[in-house]
Amino acid sequence: MPRSATNPRPAATVSVVPATASVVPATVPEPATAKSVDDIKALLRTARLTQRELAKLTDTPRRTVEDWSRGKSRAPGIALAWLRLYIETKELS
Repeated sequence: MPRSATNPRPAATVSVVPATASVVPATVPEPATAKSVDDIKALLRTARLTQRELAKLTDTPRRTVEDWSRGKSRAPGIALAWLRLYIETKELS
């Protein structure tokens, strides 16, 4: 590609996609989440934690934890892993 004295970078090339080409979205794996509202409720019961306590311990907004318990949103895998670890640690002590 030609370079000019004022711009040492090569000229950018642009590829044109025909209008008839179909775009296929990439498949992104879904993160590990609670399978159901019952999962988070069962873990909270086993850990003997209230939603408020879980929110405080994990530095998560209380409303977010409430949403997990209501099924409005799903708890991310890291929160579930932390809760399981909390339960295991509590059982060992």
